Amino acid sequence: MVLKAIVFDAYETLCRNSPSFWHESFQELCDGQKLGIDHRVLWERWFTLERQFRRRRLDTSSMTPKTPFESYAEAWTGCFRQVFEEFGLDGDPISATEICIRDLGQRPLYPDTKPALMALAGRVPLAVLSNADSSYLYPLLEHHELMGLFQAVICSEEAGSYKPHRGIFDGILAKLRVEPHEAIQVGDTLKEDVWGAKLVGMRAIWVNRLGSQSLEAQVEPDYQIQDLREISGVIDRHGLL
Repeated sequence: MVLKAIVFDAYETLCRNSPSFWHESFQELCDGQKLGIDHRVLWERWFTLERQFRRRRLDTSSMTPKTPFESYAEAWTGCFRQVFEEFGLDGDPISATEICIRDLGQRPLYPDTKPALMALAGRVPLAVLSNADSSYLYPLLEHHELMGLFQAVICSEEAGSYKPHRGIFDGILAKLRVEPHEAIQVGDTLKEDVWGAKLVGMRAIWVNRLGSQSLEAQVEPDYQIQDLREISGVIDRHGLL
């Protein structure tokens, strides 16, 4: 079947989002709010709470999205509120969240991102599908002047669901006006990107930048790459266009 769209994840696929960037944000908020605590201590506890949010946001056993929908900003503000209370800190959780949102909108791209997108843009429609809030996903794409390369963009906040739930995949397919078998998802996570895409009938490319051998059980990508510039080769070798 002819490929009619390539859908990209954003964070850790197009751009970097490693803990070192979060540490910089936490250092700024600790200094700015004069919290008197090592930013690494605050980060570790906050990140533990944030991971709990990620686990509860979707019951993958039934594939039922959590209701009511909770955005990242809402969840992060709640995490900051709790961690400030636990440490007895007089911090402002809303301002702390705003720093994280601002910085997420300025994450650096991987060096292969722009060359890969430029090479593909003239061959097939491109899109972005990200577990993210609009408050930082769109600023990120605008900051790097990428918006013009994509025919459609959707984030979890707009869709009201997170990958791997099918609702967000259905949303981007509807925007692109393509059938699932006509699109391919490109992302760095096996569960959210690969498994989620294949559940709705899309093909999937796993961006395995570190060359990991630890494939999750029963999650098999159609293709695997380490560099986004390899996508053109995948298309040509497998006759996808």
